[in-house]
Amino acid sequence: MSLEDLGIIGYEHVSRTLLIDGDILIFRLCCVFNDDDDISRKLITQTADKQITELMRAADCDKYILFLTTKSNFRDDLVDDYKANRKDLERPVNLTWAKRWALDSLNTKCEKKLEADDLLGIYMEDNCVIWSLDKDLRQVPGEHLDDATQKLIVVSELGQLIDRGKKIYFDGLAGFYYQLLTGDSTDHILGCGKRIQTVYKSGAKKGETYIKRQGVGPKAAFKIITAAAISDENNPDSAMLEAVKQEYIKVHGDDWQSNMETQAQLLYMIREQDGDIVKMWTYDNRDKYFNLVEGVFLNDGKV
Repeated sequence: MSLEDLGIIGYEHVSRTLLIDGDILIFRLCCVFNDDDDISRKLITQTADKQITELMRAADCDKYILFLTTKSNFRDDLVDDYKANRKDLERPVNLTWAKRWALDSLNTKCEKKLEADDLLGIYMEDNCVIWSLDKDLRQVPGEHLDDATQKLIVVSELGQLIDRGKKIYFDGLAGFYYQLLTGDSTDHILGCGKRIQTVYKSGAKKGETYIKRQGVGPKAAFKIITAAAISDENNPDSAMLEAVKQEYIKVHGDDWQSNMETQAQLLYMIREQDGDIVKMWTYDNRDKYFNLVEGVFLNDGKV
C-alpha cells in the first residue's frame, strides 16, 4: 500500500545521515571483547552492527557513515608532542583487526593525516547528525545524538558554557574559545599557558623536578568567556575572541598570535577540505591552508 492509498499526498521523505565516531565505537567494543580469538572477533562484528542500528533509530537516520583515524596525523607536523601522553598506552588486542573489518564491511571512511573528528566536521551538513563521546566534537554546530539520553540536541554556532560543579559543559564557539584557554590535557594540548620546570617540595619525591602546566585553568576560563559574552550582547563572539586574545598577550607578549593560532589548529575540527588541502582556523579570519601530503602551510590563499 502506498502513501497515496493512505490519503497522504505530497509527502517527501527526507534522508538523514548519522555520522559516527568510529574510533570510539570500535575501541569500546575491543575493550569489552579483548580476547585474541574468533569468538571475541565475532562478538565485535555482531555488536557493532547492533549498536549502529540502534544509534540510527535513536537519531531518526536512514543512513550512516562511520569514520576512523589513520596512524598519520597532520597535527604531528605542527608540534612535536601532540598526544604525546598516549604513545605508551596499551591497545586492545583486536583493535587493528576490528578497524580493518570496519573498513571492509561497514560504510567506513578514513583519510591519511585526518582524524575521525575532522572528517565528522567536514561531512557535517543539514540532515546530518553526529554521534560521538568525544567532547571536542561539541564545537561543531548542528544536531548531535546525546549518548546518555539517546536524544537529539542542537549545538548552536555561538554555543554555551555551563558550570556543573566539578566539570564545565561547553559547546559551539564558546566551547572552542574555552578550550583555547584551558587546552586539553587528554591530547597534551597546552592552551593559554606554559610548561615550567617545578620542584617537589615535600613527599617521597622532594627535591626532584617535574614539568607542570602554568596557565589559565577551567574556572578562570569559564569566568573570562562568560563575562566577555555578557559584556557585548550584540557581538558576543567578537567579545569572547578579544578576551582570549588578551590572555594570550599576558602569557606570550608579542608572540601571542602565533601561539594562539598554533593551539587553535590543534583544537579546531577541520570543516573545509579540497583534495589534499584543508582550511585552518585563523584569528583574523584570513584564508590559510595546509597541504596534508607535504605537511606544510600554504601562503594565504590557495596556491
